[in-house]
Amino acid sequence: MTGPDAVLDHGYAKLAPAVRRAYRFLGSLPGTVVIDADLTGALNTVDWDTADSLLRTLADHDLAEPCAPGFRRERRYRLTAHAHARRLAHAHDTPDERLAAVRRMCEWITTCALIARQQLLPRNPSLARADTDRYPVPFADDGAMPWLNGHRATLRTALWATTTHGWDELGWQLVHSMWPLLAEKRPVSLWAEAAHLGLAAARRTGHGWAEREMLFCGATGLLTFGAPADALGWFTELKQSARTARDDHDEGRGAFGQALCHHQDARSDPALFCLDQAITLWDACGNHEGTALASLTAGEITLDGGDLPRATALLTRAFDLLPPPDTSFEATCALALLGQAHLQAGHHEQGIAELHEALKVFEHDAEIRWQVRVLDYLAREATAHGHHGSAQHLLQQAAALDEPPRPGEETTRLLARLP
Repeated sequence: MTGPDAVLDHGYAKLAPAVRRAYRFLGSLPGTVVIDADLTGALNTVDWDTADSLLRTLADHDLAEPCAPGFRRERRYRLTAHAHARRLAHAHDTPDERLAAVRRMCEWITTCALIARQQLLPRNPSLARADTDRYPVPFADDGAMPWLNGHRATLRTALWATTTHGWDELGWQLVHSMWPLLAEKRPVSLWAEAAHLGLAAARRTGHGWAEREMLFCGATGLLTFGAPADALGWFTELKQSARTARDDHDEGRGAFGQALCHHQDARSDPALFCLDQAITLWDACGNHEGTALASLTAGEITLDGGDLPRATALLTRAFDLLPPPDTSFEATCALALLGQAHLQAGHHEQGIAELHEALKVFEHDAEIRWQVRVLDYLAREATAHGHHGSAQHLLQQAAALDEPPRPGEETTRLLARLP
């Protein structure tokens, strides 16, 4: 054989058997993956130092090349010719051996992603257990989101591999583990693929609770990307499934999602009806944080509708149930809305004090949109009292801060916060 493959074959022939095996296993993987020592260690069931040595040896023989700085101390690599590695894998490894390598990749990425989810959402219990005894976690507490974001390609490849090979239990667990990445970074195509493939996998396993989790994930994505009518269908299915299973927590999530869909389409009455349902359900099961978020949303809608007594009661309840404003974005929102409600009710000093307290927190946290909103409330109040110079100054501050809204940002943040 002559040409590029002959050069690659020559380099491969010089390798020790363990390095050849590692090369072939990497060639067995479908799609695009992040090749680093962590993945290589999982594929070959060796420790990190051994895996790093394997990759360096492949690079020394021109079968792999460094392509980017790694997440931690390792470098990332790409195979010089993936087709060459795949050909050798088919020539020297059995179908079962190649399939087992793909399975180990899927198990490893799922384990790491589940740990990332637990670290990023400590108050939201995971539906699956991560096998950390078998697969060490390659990041510290503050590295979970960068790791998830840096491994999008591997997550997508693993997701399609679980679907192709019918590993449904692993498939929905992988989607479940990706939730912090989806909610924070909002990758459109990955979210759509994850929602549909995860839901199909959960349904095939027959786990109703897993199916409801996938419905919630998919519905949130649809609402985030501006499809409230489609999202409403998914949230309704979630709610009906939870009602059948007598799961008040998930039925509340379905009702809350329905409310946000109605609210996004400017249907205040059905939104408030669904929020009342969510509050009742979550009160019954002790989901105080969910009750607070539903009360906050209902209070905001009611305030816009001019029902000050009801809005004040709802917002006060939300504020009382949430952590202090300096530790909770939602509590600061409740405080700002309470300030506006008190201003509208004629309680000038109380409302001004609450708005300034909220503004201080929003400034500290660089919450631009809410800073603009509070400045606008203060400007309206200044105008109402004839302080036109102060109002103009406040509006200029708001104009200097204003930025285009990110579609779905507020909705995703609310749904992502649900326990």
